[in-house]
Amino acid sequence: MIYPLAFGFANFECTKSWTWFLKKLRKGIQNPDCVTLVSDRHNGIFNAIEAIFPNAAHGICVYHLAQNLKRFCKQRDDVMWLYYCAAYAYRIEDFDHFMGEVKETCPKGLVASFNADGDGVGDGDEDNDGLLLILPLSISEQSFCDGDEGNDDLHGNNDLLHLLPLTLGFLVVVVTVRIRTEHSFCGILEVSLVEYGIDDPIFVQKLCGTLFSVYADNGMFEDAIGVFDYMEKSRFKIHDKSCMVLLLALKRCDKMDMCFSFFRRMVGANVDITVHSMMTVIDGLCKGGEVERAKDLMGKWNGERGVTPNNVTYNALIDAYCKKGNLEEAKQLFEGMEKKGVRPNTFTYNILINGNCKKENFEEAKRLLEKMEKYRVRPDTVIYNVLIDMYCKKRKTEESRKLIGHMEAKGVRHDIFTYNALIDGNCKKGNFEKAKWLLVEMEKHGVRPNTITYNILIDMYCKKGKTEEAHKLIGHMEANGVRPDIVTYNALIDGNCKKRNFEEATSGYW
Repeated sequence: MIYPLAFGFANFECTKSWTWFLKKLRKGIQNPDCVTLVSDRHNGIFNAIEAIFPNAAHGICVYHLAQNLKRFCKQRDDVMWLYYCAAYAYRIEDFDHFMGEVKETCPKGLVASFNADGDGVGDGDEDNDGLLLILPLSISEQSFCDGDEGNDDLHGNNDLLHLLPLTLGFLVVVVTVRIRTEHSFCGILEVSLVEYGIDDPIFVQKLCGTLFSVYADNGMFEDAIGVFDYMEKSRFKIHDKSCMVLLLALKRCDKMDMCFSFFRRMVGANVDITVHSMMTVIDGLCKGGEVERAKDLMGKWNGERGVTPNNVTYNALIDAYCKKGNLEEAKQLFEGMEKKGVRPNTFTYNILINGNCKKENFEEAKRLLEKMEKYRVRPDTVIYNVLIDMYCKKRKTEESRKLIGHMEAKGVRHDIFTYNALIDGNCKKGNFEKAKWLLVEMEKHGVRPNTITYNILIDMYCKKGKTEEAHKLIGHMEANGVRPDIVTYNALIDGNCKKRNFEEATSGYW
């Protein structure tokens, strides 16, 4: 959750307006050099930050960069999925891998998105005009609250820059801010307009939209709906993007009755209904187990006001039915989306294959993999892992080997889950040498074994009475920086007890 700290209005988004804004903001911060700023790639922001916050860290916003990538890659879901995998990767090698995939899949789009700057007055997308300020705890609340004592520039002088009155406690950007007013929403609006002498309806509309988003973002749902009521009564245009903020916030808080009710209010107020707002409600209902209600909503809005469900909408419903074990309904939805001209993607097949594997419908799972290839939907590592794990659990190691060859032919990388499934399958079938060979092979290919990998092998050795081999693996674990867990020790103690090595079992692991 982002904590709104300040906002300003200017004629244009350019270096001059951003410089003015950051100058005012800097005056309210006691230690301006210790902040981190995250923004889009607009040149006005870059220039202003360099001038006003020269020593601050500055990063590029993942979301805004994604919007650029969407524009240049024509909304391709596979590219966006790879991009977000890279953005949220915890390891450098994972980041490099996924970014490499993005470069291969959409090289021109990637270059264009990184170079999509805004130069001068009026440049840049209208959605890409935000700035995130991250502050340390050491900044005192005094600097932001006492506008009459040393910070007048921040609050007045007709600059239309002022702090938002928010309830204490909604903190993500970590800074303590005291409540500056006890007024209700309408009181805040009236004070702002009187203070600055503004009666321009466009200004009021923008101010309402900002406050609506602020309240929604910070869990003040009744206040947000109060702003919505005010805007509807005043006949202001209510943007669907502002409403999306509230829908998403209600969904995050599992307030789906309120979310569904507000969606109906949006319809009644003639707010533009998009596939994204409909998808938010459907996804929330599905996750709350109200699948039939979600399906009815999609059926009702299919084609209404130009809203057509996309593969993400169908995926949410198919996933919900698969989790309930209702594969027949999931299959009907899958066939229905094809008839409607909505192309299933990797995630669609992943959901269905996983659902069928759990129900041990092996032939249907294989048929879906063949269908992917027929329609040129590239299977990913996750899909292969689900199938390999299914075969290994049923001790069909020959089938799993065929899938490994299939993966390699398609250029799909094995990961830790692939190797763990194969090692486990071979251990269960008694192919110990093959299991040991796989451990060596995975390290050779740069896949680091984890605790689960070692636990599978240690358990195998202990059950066969080969505790010495198990102890060697403990040394291998420690050498690789992998920590044993309760499962590791349980297997070792059990193995030693079965060999009547009671002293080793009771004293060797404390």
